[in-house]
Amino acid sequence: MLNAIYAEAKTQHIDLITSAFGASPVLLRFWQKNQFTPIKQGVQVNAVSGRVTAIVARSVQHNAMKDLWQHIQCNYSLLQAWNALVSNGKISTEDDSGNEHESGHTDGHGNIYEYGHPSTQELHYEQVLTHTINMLHQFIHNKRSLDYVDMYIYKFIHIDQVGSHITQSNILWQRYHVGVVIEALIKEYNLSGKNEYISKIKEAVRGLLSRTSNLKAE
Repeated sequence: MLNAIYAEAKTQHIDLITSAFGASPVLLRFWQKNQFTPIKQGVQVNAVSGRVTAIVARSVQHNAMKDLWQHIQCNYSLLQAWNALVSNGKISTEDDSGNEHESGHTDGHGNIYEYGHPSTQELHYEQVLTHTINMLHQFIHNKRSLDYVDMYIYKFIHIDQVGSHITQSNILWQRYHVGVVIEALIKEYNLSGKNEYISKIKEAVRGLLSRTSNLKAE
């Protein structure tokens, strides 16, 4: 059945075949024997399966898995860095050599597969920048939530050419560079609540995108 799906995906020019399931050792072995690579494993136990969820993928088109892996690595490292800032008050970016974010998960055999912390040189920087800007545009046009784009705002203002356009009194600097909690920002800016705070962030992102509209990937 899997071979038939793979053959059909190839004729339809589909890039990848993926599957998500409760990560038991037996199921992980099954998918790996059928040329699927684990790309993500959760940390919270699913109430239905009683196990953490695993996602596996098999590349159909040439380089599809490589592109996906780069995208996952980038998003994972961004999320880790953003979480470190808001959880611990620590600023950590992809360029921090002393604080690498690496995490590994077992595949059911005790073997580890890693989510690395790629440097900018290891990723297609232009693709990362384009994707980041696209996410911000979707946010200001109400197509993405603030929770979803938090890490992309964080990423964007840490780009050298962007950071120079933000003063330390800017709400984006306070939130995404310093890690000031939302409640404190709502009080400081005399906002009525979370919705007005989101509108304020959206306004600031819109202005920043306008000021950096000529930004090009190096």
